[in-house]
Amino acid sequence: MSFRKKVRSLVNSIRKIFSFTAVTNTDQLWQEFQSQNVVMLWIVGPLFSGKKSLASYLTENSTLRLLRTESTQTTNHEPRKHIIKSTIYQLKQEIKNNFKFCSGFIVSDFPVKMSEILEFENSICKPSVVICIESTLDATLGRALVYDPAADLNEIRVQYVVENKFMEKILRKYSKENKARRIFSRYPIHEMHAKVVEVLETEFSCKFK
Repeated sequence: MSFRKKVRSLVNSIRKIFSFTAVTNTDQLWQEFQSQNVVMLWIVGPLFSGKKSLASYLTENSTLRLLRTESTQTTNHEPRKHIIKSTIYQLKQEIKNNFKFCSGFIVSDFPVKMSEILEFENSICKPSVVICIESTLDATLGRALVYDPAADLNEIRVQYVVENKFMEKILRKYSKENKARRIFSRYPIHEMHAKVVEVLETEFSCKFK
């Protein structure tokens, strides 16, 4: 074997060792996360119900970390199932990088289908708590017009019905495990925030400032 081939073989062997070590360390880190009692809080509800505001408030007033799910937005060029797999991978990476520095994680606006729930549970974990924000259709339409006076109200009505049906399915599924709580969206918004904090502190032992 020539000197050049020997060097190339040695380099490839070293790469394999480092690659194996990186994968092993990553797997060990994920196993460590799964062995710990880390809170996984889901926030679900219809459009304009205050989910993002609630997620931000809880994050700012606790050691919970908000996971980013912006990549779940479907494009015209990529099937949603591919986007979901990519999102799950990104969430796992973010969890592995941060679970040692927080008490748990918050996920808002994801999953949005029952198949995505199974994907999340199988790939990451089951939720510890599911907060379902309920809002009336009139309130939803009113808030939509405040955000955008030119909003398509018919489209928002359809989306409201779809998202409410999904929320009811989640409530039925996780109420059996005593993990789901229905919270009514109300204004001023701080009243809803206070109610959610009360539920999380008294019923699920979460800590807030």
